[in-house]
Amino acid sequence: MFNYDKKDRTFSQEISVLEYNSHSPRGGIWHQVYPDACDEGITLISAQTGQEVDYAVNSVDHDEEGDIAGWWLKPTAQSIRRVPACKNTHVLIIND
Repeated sequence: MFNYDKKDRTFSQEISVLEYNSHSPRGGIWHQVYPDACDEGITLISAQTGQEVDYAVNSVDHDEEGDIAGWWLKPTAQSIRRVPACKNTHVLIIND
């Protein structure tokens, strides 16, 4: 469900396009990515390999009015150890 830019290694998608994650207690796409911290993120599952990579929110972009324009996520250290190919990839979720 994500677009991928090979040049800058970024997955991107508008939040309205993403399916809701029924495992999230709050609903929506976000879930807790670390068992001992409140950091939120998403899990991407490769359609080709089935490998799962957790991405945690790293920064948030705001528009001129202070509203959230998008979220930047990076892979967790555990995901990088499990799936080395995800190192230096990013996710941009656009708040449309």
